[in-house]
Amino acid sequence: MKNTTKIYILVFALSLLLANCSLASDTTTPPQLPAQYYGKVISPTPLSGYIVAKIGNESYGSIPLVNNTFGGPTYLDEKLLVYAPGQDGAEVTFYLNGSILLNSSDTIYYKAGDIRNVTLYYNAENIRNVTLSSSTSSGSESTSSTSSGSSISSSGGGGSSVFKNPYPDVAPDIKSIKIKEIVHKAKLIVGSNIDVNLSAKDLKTTFVLTNKPLDIEEDCILIGGPVANPIVKKYLEIFPVKVTNEYPGKHRGVIEVTKINGHTVILLAGSDRWGTKAAVEYFKTLEDIPEEPIFVEWRDGKVVKINRP
Repeated sequence: MKNTTKIYILVFALSLLLANCSLASDTTTPPQLPAQYYGKVISPTPLSGYIVAKIGNESYGSIPLVNNTFGGPTYLDEKLLVYAPGQDGAEVTFYLNGSILLNSSDTIYYKAGDIRNVTLYYNAENIRNVTLSSSTSSGSESTSSTSSGSSISSSGGGGSSVFKNPYPDVAPDIKSIKIKEIVHKAKLIVGSNIDVNLSAKDLKTTFVLTNKPLDIEEDCILIGGPVANPIVKKYLEIFPVKVTNEYPGKHRGVIEVTKINGHTVILLAGSDRWGTKAAVEYFKTLEDIPEEPIFVEWRDGKVVKINRP
């Protein structure tokens, strides 16, 4: 009888243990599936590298881009996997080798388990080349026509999309998104019409032309040396390189950055108008603002970097 009681107790204990295990497994949340993206990047030239998906400033996945294509449509094809628990509904942005890619459709919001084919564009200028090749422009590029360049429409395939250029006032041949943003946000200040027509308008369509030594009250880009630009003359001693008509020399210029009144000030100036143009054109090729002055020269119709004179 005692043995039978022990058996009943043992069976009862085992049943309770199994029941608890079953309850625990039932309340466990299954792991969240990643979102999956594949598609292509539209560009007039072949592109390769790495596409990175970001939510905010955080990277959540990357995939190689080969000949403008990433991932594939079939189950076995590799895709850009984005695993971001807790980020449902957040906007996903895509970057290629550090440059932001523009999306051809509506904004993509993160959704766990989503599988999507996306078409991306390398930059706004490429969008213009690809989507507007069969249309004509109705306006010229000037300070008064920036609104016409802020959005680009395309149609075909049964639908239409609007592509917004976040930097409509900035020169489209600037390669770095960082430099585009800096130029877009900074006030461009010029001291002479010669520098406006030869240099400044090729950097940004909006600018301030002044003959007065204004105070620096915000981040700005100064075009021209101390003879042409009265603000440069006013603050010249603060810059590490003092540009004059003789230094750095004929057709030579300098790119330098300093802080004035707590604001970032970029100086693009030369000993003459061609030196200033060289500074502007080389600045457009940079990935970021330089920590040390860069010396350049306008030579045979193009800009070249030189050693410090």
